[in-house]
Amino acid sequence: MARLVDADALKELIANNVYPVQDAFNDRDYGMFWTGGIEKAIDDAPTIDAVEVVRCKNCKWWTKQSGSPQGRCELFHHYPTGGWYCANGRRENEAG
Repeated sequence: MARLVDADALKELIANNVYPVQDAFNDRDYGMFWTGGIEKAIDDAPTIDAVEVVRCKNCKWWTKQSGSPQGRCELFHHYPTGGWYCANGRRENEAG
């Protein structure tokens, strides 16, 4: 499952920590540039509390105008482009 991480916090985590790693030959090293060190830093990175937005073109209230990137929002009765979004967007197959 995918998760969003805070890239600034990840960079700080990498700068302030040394991760012991072991290669295929059981040699130990300390550093970020071994795969194990990078994976451990990513695992340790804090996640972002985010909500996926619904773009107008995927919204149940969207009616596409033929031959145009614009459509009509049946909820607010305006004409946004398909890439726009609002807090009231609902996926076509979503209740509400």
